[in-house]
This record gives sequence, C-alpha cells and structure tokens, in this order.
Amino acid sequence: MTVASLETFVTGATMTSEAVDTLTSTTQAILQSNILQHTYSIPSPNPTSECGIYDETDAKLGPGQLSVSFAVVGSDTVDFWVLNSQQWTTWQSITNCQEAESYPGLTSIVGVNSWNTTVTVPATDLYYFVFVNKNNEGVTISLSVNEMSSAQTTQELFLTSYTTQSSTWQTSALVTYQQLAGLGTSFFLGIAFLLGASVGLILAYRNRRHEGEVSGVTVEIPSAEAGSAQLAGARARGGSRLVKIICPHCRSEIAADGMFCSVCGNKIEPEE
Repeated sequence: MTVASLETFVTGATMTSEAVDTLTSTTQAILQSNILQHTYSIPSPNPTSECGIYDETDAKLGPGQLSVSFAVVGSDTVDFWVLNSQQWTTWQSITNCQEAESYPGLTSIVGVNSWNTTVTVPATDLYYFVFVNKNNEGVTISLSVNEMSSAQTTQELFLTSYTTQSSTWQTSALVTYQQLAGLGTSFFLGIAFLLGASVGLILAYRNRRHEGEVSGVTVEIPSAEAGSAQLAGARARGGSRLVKIICPHCRSEIAADGMFCSVCGNKIEPEE
C-alpha cells in the first residue's frame, strides 16, 4: 500500500545586525608662550653677607601654569624661589639664614646648578623669581619662564547600525512511501512457519507410504489391481504392523488390520 503525507518545512528569518560603535579620539597639545626671559649676574658675597647675595626679577601673571627653567654658567650652584607678593615681603623680613633657606614659597630649591619645574599660579598677582649666590665668586644665571596652555581636539567616528530581516515562509512537500496495509512482520512469520510445517508433514507421509519401515519390517501397500492373495501375503509378512491396504471391492485405502472396509463395508477376507 502506498501512503502519502504532506509535510511542511518552515524556513526561519535571517537577521543581520551591526552594533553602533563610537570612537572618540582626544588630542591635547601643550602650548608655551614665553613671558619672561632674564639673565642674572650676581656678584660674590661680601664678608658681611652671611646668607649670600640675592637678586630677583618679577612679572604680573594671571592664573595658570608656568614652565620655569634656569641654568648657571659654570659649575657653581645657587638657591632659587618663586614667591607671590605676600611671600616676597615675608621672605625679605627673615634674618636667619637657615630659616630663609627653608622658606617654601610657591616652589623652591637649594644648591643646584640647573632646574626645570612646573609652577601653578593660583591668582593674578606680582610674582618674584629670586636667586641667592653663596659662592666666593660671581655667577651668571639664565632664566626662562613660559606660560602653559592646552588645546584639545576631539574627533568622533560613528558606525551606522542597520538590521535586515527576511520574511518567514513555509515549504510543503508530498512524501510517499510503501507499506503493507494491516499486515505486520509477525503475520508473515506465521505464514512461513505453517508452510514449512505442511511441507514436512507431506514429505513424511509419502515416505511412510512407499518405503516406510515399521519396527524394522518393510511394509508393502498393494496396488489397486492387487487381489486377495496379495492382501493375504502382505498380512502374513507384515502381520498387524501393516499400515494400509487397498479394499478389493471399492479400491479404497483402509487400515491393514481391519476385517471390514471402512468405506464400502464389505468383509475383507484373505485368499489361501
């Protein structure tokens, strides 16, 4: 039997998407504007100058950051301060050398040949750049002060996000296959068993009829033309062990040990 079935296949939607990415690039440039360039020539201290000889230069500055650098010509060392107006007044009034050296100011350093630093200016004021020479000879110092400013550039890169989606559709197909209606494997196995058993019985019957051996005695089955003499002889040779004989009256096959035909009813008498 042919069986048909309608099967449906569903094809899903396809979606492609790209995430949104934002790239921000920041570039910061430090710009320097020279606001003070000065050369100091400080003589050697006299015997009465126990703390050394100082020299200063000043400039009025607004809030911001300064890049300050200096260098002494030769190998001599100096002390250096950056002071606002109030700190300058205080520093000048100090009479103790050790106290003067340890005064912090906005920034300070003692006993160096050169230096480079950054100074934060908190407010608009008059600022003093002070050097002290403690050497036994005069020194020459080159000072450079630059105002620092930053410029920031920001670059943004956008990747456009998009989504594509296809529609869902269905595909149907008619599928056929062969099947024996109502009969399973067990049914055919049973048929095969019965056929095999029947063939076995038939073969066994034929063997017993024509050449069968009963308890070691060969059985002879007289033919339809055989007479009473043959029947008697067969009984004599086989006795009660003869399986079948032919009735001499109706030619039917009957049991050999019967006295009457089970078909026609005539008496079976052996001839002498």
